[in-house]
Amino acid sequence: MGLNGALQIGRSAILTSQAAISVAGNNMANAATPGYHRQIANLSPSRPEAIGRNQFVGSGVSLVSVNRAIDHALQSRLRDAISDENSAGIDQRFLSAVETIQNELSEDDLSSRLSTFFNAFSELANNPLDNAIRTVVIQQGVSVADHVNMIRDEYVTLREESDRALGTSVDRVDGLLGEIATMNQQIAETEGGQGGATGGANSLRDRRDQLIDELAGFIDVTTIDQPNGSVDILVGSTPLVLAGESRGIQLRRESGPEGIEVSVRVGDDGTLLDIKSGSIGALVRQREETVNPAIEAIDEFAG
Repeated sequence: MGLNGALQIGRSAILTSQAAISVAGNNMANAATPGYHRQIANLSPSRPEAIGRNQFVGSGVSLVSVNRAIDHALQSRLRDAISDENSAGIDQRFLSAVETIQNELSEDDLSSRLSTFFNAFSELANNPLDNAIRTVVIQQGVSVADHVNMIRDEYVTLREESDRALGTSVDRVDGLLGEIATMNQQIAETEGGQGGATGGANSLRDRRDQLIDELAGFIDVTTIDQPNGSVDILVGSTPLVLAGESRGIQLRRESGPEGIEVSVRVGDDGTLLDIKSGSIGALVRQREETVNPAIEAIDEFAG
């Protein structure tokens, strides 16, 4: 190796160190940026040069790639936690609403009105010819009937609220799936199908992760990384995004024996989605397991 080779080694060291400093500076500049993942400059010795028979000498250092520092297992657990947190929030909100409607911890509840109603009947049994007591019995009966009707109306309003929230959430999820599919295309094109080997689409990957995190708040998702850098999105075993194609989701409303029934399905072929968590999963569950049974119970009581 001559003088020129020695200078090239020094040159590679300076350029590579400069690039590594730039990566470190970028990390510091984005320390508070939402969704940003710290990046790492990966260095490697350059290919050695032959200086004689079976003798080689190093030719410097090179920057192989700039990759994100990310733990995929931890990221998956975080998304599960996001889904569970949103689901628990919806459960708490609807169960609190039902508790407020029933109002059983106060003196203005159905059981208290029933007690007053039957007490009036008991008094009437002792004084059957007293017109004043008869009037009180009628008034108490009207009060019970009005309270039952009020409870049912509020349950129906709560169900309508869940249906509106479901419609809004499903529309947002459908939009997110389309954005993720578009990001998949852009990442695959930027990285040339190398699947992040060069780190050329780190910013796009950060943005896609943000979209998937937001998606996890609505539905419980599973992600599968593909060699070309794209990510497939599944709910259970049902795919919603395959590479650069979104299959979409839709809210279907159908008339059933108990009234309007709702379900969340794949937009392409109508496959029923078994969503167990996230705000959409909780909304469907609360509608079917809390609000509808409450309406049936008050109807049965009234009957």
